[in-house]
This record gives sequence, structure tokens and C-alpha cells, in this order.
Amino acid sequence: MILVGVLILGSVWLVGVKNELERLNDAVNAQWKEVELSFQKRALFIPNLVTAASEYAEFNNETLTLVNITQHTASEISLNPLVMTSDDLNLFQQTQSELSEAMSKMLITFDRYPYLKTYDAFKDPLATLQQKEDSIYLQRSLFNETVGRYNIELEEFPNTIIVALRSLSKRAYFEAETDNK
Repeated sequence: MILVGVLILGSVWLVGVKNELERLNDAVNAQWKEVELSFQKRALFIPNLVTAASEYAEFNNETLTLVNITQHTASEISLNPLVMTSDDLNLFQQTQSELSEAMSKMLITFDRYPYLKTYDAFKDPLATLQQKEDSIYLQRSLFNETVGRYNIELEEFPNTIIVALRSLSKRAYFEAETDNK
């Protein structure tokens, strides 16, 4: 009878640990989707900013071409959170950094045209871009926080028993090279 009670308690504990790990894994996946969505929103918005600014200034076509190419490349990369690795995240970050660099070059070009900042058709898109950058920063931070909670749970004993039985592994953090914040 005692053995049956121990087996039942052990089973309940195992199910509880498994469910908690699954919940955290799902939270990491959901948070990654928010990160991707933030980057996608920025990528979709960039042509609006380019259009708004190009109406008022003569831009170097090389800069606009660079922005368009890097925006397209960054938009093409989508990661499956169930199987993404550190290398996948590094590639994603690299393309996003290249887009950020191209955007920085474009914004530096904007600085040559101070009158642009007085036009609502330009001010509004520029403010929206800043909001999108803030959202990216926030979502990346929330993702890393969620990954941290998941990774800690994987390392804690007795959770390591479930981890070994289910072949679970730590999730990679999304580390930005530089913060645009």
C-alpha cells in the first residue's frame, strides 16, 4: 500500500514537472513569435519611411538600394522556435543588424535635410519607426527573460530527471550586437 502511494505521488510529481517544462517551452515559442512579429512590422514599415523622405529630398540611390536589399533579406528569414539554434539566432541577428546599419545610413542622410523634420509626412513615420525599434527591444528582452526561466528550470534538480528522459536542451538567447535603444 505504501509502495502504491509512493508510485502515485511520484507519478503526480513527474506529470507536474513535465507540464511546467512544457508550459515554459510554449512560453519561449510564443515570445519568439512576438520578437519575429516586431521585426516584421519594422521591415514592412521601412518602405513607408523611404517614400515619405524621398518625396522631400534627393537621396543617394545607393543608400536607398542598400536599405531595400537589406530589408528584403531580413524579411526572408523566419525561424522555427522549436528547432532554432544559436547559429540560427546569430544569422537572424546578423541580417537584422545589417538592416539597422542601412537604416542608420539613411537616417544620417536625413540629417542633411533639417527641413524634413518639420514635415508631418516625415515626422510621423520617423516617430513610428522609433516605436517599432522600442518594441523590438522590449520583445527581445522578454524573450531572453523567458528563455532564462526555461533554462533555469532545466538545470534544477529534480527536474533534470525529466530533462534527461525527454532529451530537452537549453534554449539560445537572442543577444543583440548593439542596442539601438
